[in-house]
Amino acid sequence: MPFAINLRCDNSTCDPLRALWNEFGELEPSPSMQAMDYPPHLTLAIWEDIAQDHLTATLNNLFDNFTEVTARITHLNFFEAPHAIIAWAAPELPDAVADLHARLHASIADPPSRLNYQPGHWIPHCSLATNIPPQQKQAALDLVHRAIDPFEVVFDVADIASFLPVEVLHKKQLAATR
Repeated sequence: MPFAINLRCDNSTCDPLRALWNEFGELEPSPSMQAMDYPPHLTLAIWEDIAQDHLTATLNNLFDNFTEVTARITHLNFFEAPHAIIAWAAPELPDAVADLHARLHASIADPPSRLNYQPGHWIPHCSLATNIPPQQKQAALDLVHRAIDPFEVVFDVADIASFLPVEVLHKKQLAATR
């Protein structure tokens, strides 16, 4: 079962993301994000197999003095997977998040995380739908390529989760900045 370290939004600033979940979920056979029963989030890394105590110690150490993160969502985008389109919101993040991401991967170099989460490969994103069928690609692209009114999301919790199903194994409330 894979394990992830995430920044997540446990407050009302994520309401615009949840509205986008609903909109993109209409293109899926079953809305994927709602089915996870997990808040909007930004995944920093995923490991296929790693000791949970090592992850917990790393999370506690890295996030000890880390404050909540305000991201500005300015546009939407997508990944094309072999059997699905993945729609996502593109966050503009403070430099501290890129530094945190690099320190996380330096702290846990072995085993390595999934390649697409490693430094140099990571594309920060907030998933909106993960299972849009290929036959809905044009409808998804129409939604992705439209202009949106930018909005801010405050990520106020760091956690370790296993999935699927999602189970939060450890969490840390981040210090408020507002």
